Amino acid sequence: MDSLLHDIRYAFRSLLRSRGLVLVCILTLALGIGVNTAMFSVVDAVLLEEPPYEDPDGLVILWNRHLSISSERYRVPAPDVAEYAQAPSLSQVAFTNGPIDVVLEGGGAPQHVRVGVVTPNLFSVLGVQAVLGRTFVRGEAVLPAEDLRNDDFAPPPSAILLSHELWRSRFGGDAGVLGRTVRLSGASMTVVGVLPSDFRLMLPPNMGIPAEADAWTPLRLPLSEFRRPEGLRDQDSDNTGAVIARLASGADLDRARQEVSAIAARLRGQVASYAQTELRAEVEPLQRDAVSHARPTLVALMGAVLLVLLIACINVANLLLARASDQRMEMAIRSALGARRSRIARQVLTESALLALLGAGLGIFLAVWLIEGLMRLGPEVARIAQAGLDWTVLLFAIAATAFSVFAFGAAPALSSAREGSQAVRGGGARGGQSGRIRLRTALVVAEVGLSFALLVGAGLLLKTSAGLQQVSTGFDADGLLTLRMNLPGRSVGGPGARAALLDDFEGRIRDLPGVQAVGLIGGLPLAGTVFRQPYGLEGDSIGDWSGREANFRVVSAEYFRAMGTRLLAGRFFTQEENLSEEQRVVIIDAKLAGRFGQGQAVGQTIGFPLDGDPIRATVVGVVENVRFEGLRDEGPETIYVPYRQEASRSVSFAVRTFGPPLALVGPIEALAGRLGADVPVPVYGFRSMQEYVARTMASTRFAVALIGLFAVVALGLAVVGLAGLISYSVRGRTREIGVRLALGADSGRIQRDVLYRGAWMGLLGVGLGLLLSAAASWLLSSLLFQVDRLDPMTHILVALLLLAVALLASWWPARRAATVEPVEALRYE
Repeated sequence: MDSLLHDIRYAFRSLLRSRGLVLVCILTLALGIGVNTAMFSVVDAVLLEEPPYEDPDGLVILWNRHLSISSERYRVPAPDVAEYAQAPSLSQVAFTNGPIDVVLEGGGAPQHVRVGVVTPNLFSVLGVQAVLGRTFVRGEAVLPAEDLRNDDFAPPPSAILLSHELWRSRFGGDAGVLGRTVRLSGASMTVVGVLPSDFRLMLPPNMGIPAEADAWTPLRLPLSEFRRPEGLRDQDSDNTGAVIARLASGADLDRARQEVSAIAARLRGQVASYAQTELRAEVEPLQRDAVSHARPTLVALMGAVLLVLLIACINVANLLLARASDQRMEMAIRSALGARRSRIARQVLTESALLALLGAGLGIFLAVWLIEGLMRLGPEVARIAQAGLDWTVLLFAIAATAFSVFAFGAAPALSSAREGSQAVRGGGARGGQSGRIRLRTALVVAEVGLSFALLVGAGLLLKTSAGLQQVSTGFDADGLLTLRMNLPGRSVGGPGARAALLDDFEGRIRDLPGVQAVGLIGGLPLAGTVFRQPYGLEGDSIGDWSGREANFRVVSAEYFRAMGTRLLAGRFFTQEENLSEEQRVVIIDAKLAGRFGQGQAVGQTIGFPLDGDPIRATVVGVVENVRFEGLRDEGPETIYVPYRQEASRSVSFAVRTFGPPLALVGPIEALAGRLGADVPVPVYGFRSMQEYVARTMASTRFAVALIGLFAVVALGLAVVGLAGLISYSVRGRTREIGVRLALGADSGRIQRDVLYRGAWMGLLGVGLGLLLSAAASWLLSSLLFQVDRLDPMTHILVALLLLAVALLASWWPARRAATVEPVEALRYE
């Protein structure tokens, strides 16, 4: 212990004699350890940390696939839940078909809230307990189907669970809220409990069901009473949702998959539409599936920051090797006085450990700031808000520090221990100097190669981002305000009354100053709403409809003008068609029109289900393709029908404005308050359409920004390392250069020799980088869009950039070498 304390005291004194170098080393390590700690905190929160459920490894999620339609996964119809629940390996099975938007009355002014509708056993499946009151019990609030279908039946109050946030904000955290009756869009609800503050329902984004909810209520209709699609599902009869199950004790995932697949095979034999669509069932771990969309981005970013840490360690190792050269005589004297090699190596490693600890302390402080930035800039990912410095993250920071000590401290320690006695025997000559330079050269070449890989990754992602921005969305997002509305239940009336009320609301918005056009749609593009249904062409039997599917959207007459979607053939809907269903008409997109042949779609007939019954409608127009589900894939074909034909209660509005879109939020909210409904109508979700487009690209932009930043940092470190090595090499050759100049050598030749050395190291780094970039681009392949991961132009441009930077980093040392005074150089010894 005395020896260790002596080493620490001596290391402090030794480092204080090289304040500039020490400061550069600490800042370099702080940057490397800080960005790694921050990035790992996000990876840990999203991918590694278990959600606050009981035994989360035992939770699975079920999907259907219809192989004859597409390779995509589909939500499970409610009637199939009871079938899958028969699998012995599943102990409990829960179902939710998504939240509904309602107005909460009671405890304050009317407020828009989102309420999740679930089977009563969902919270017992997840193992979540209420922090106040209780969760739902088996069979709670479920009513006979015949009662719910009776218009004169007055259902008793249902139970409701409040989220912790709603309980605090709306009810002030009052424990007396239990048993209180509140009204949700006119329906009575009794508060039975409050959920924990960290509860979130984890669902994959492609489920098309928002996981966030302000409150939860049980399904009132037994799942067995829901209608199975049977090839005729539509917006009223598409009773599909998310199925979450818990594995039975002793059961594993493979066994559950086999049993559920066998049930799906039985269903194919019982349900004609399932046989035609080639139904398959899948069982996936809930936690892994819920974040699978974020895994490629986070893994790529974690790999990038590890490269930054490695480059930082290489840079510090190079600086310490240069410092060790200046300490050769000191180490030689210590060796001559009897110090063993291990003793010298331990002293150098102690200095490296102190540098690493100082760098780690500053890096952790930097990580706190970086984590906040990552959460603000990052895409919407489950549990990203839980990112922070906990013990797992701090252990990672400690591991990164230990790695740094070994990575940059080993080479100087071994070099000092090995060369001490050689220097004494050489009487101060430059014995071992060439070996040290070769080691430093190898480190700089590796640094350049790693920088090349990061720059190539940043270049590929930059081309991906540019490609996504050039994708035709099928609408003009500039100057477009969007909002959502959910009409209350029976208080508004039937389809005709709903159509009239919304048409009146459209007219009031249209009359506002600054409004060009306004239209409504059942689900905005890029808003996460997934709704598809089968359709048939003229001559197809109803049984053939299950083999095709299309996006299905209800729109008002002016919607396409408001969105800026181009009409390619025919006409738009008329106002009469929007308010009446006497004539069945549809508008289709260009992709679907292609099935009829060039210019022959208008006037053709298309069949599709409506209210569970088959109907046929005439195509009156063709519009350009619109990207509803994302920018990377154009998605399926799309059918638009006039609002009155479907009369959905949940709609969105698109308002084209002359000025800033969000300036109209207040006036539109005031208009909604004057609608002629018996209960308040929730108007919410005000966003510019640009926000939806930006959210779709958030993951790519996040990756571009971070990997681009890491690449710039890596390039800067490589420049510092390369310039430092060349300068060190020139200083070591001062006597040689002086002799050559004294004998008449051309200063230009001296300068070219130094530049040649820098260019040669740059070329070696590029060669190594080509190998590393192949692995890096493979890691990024799932993030790329219309870009070859081996894109030659990106590799060529990065190679030229690095060679230019290598020459630039060599220019100043080369200039100094060419201006060495021969007389001064000959005094070197």
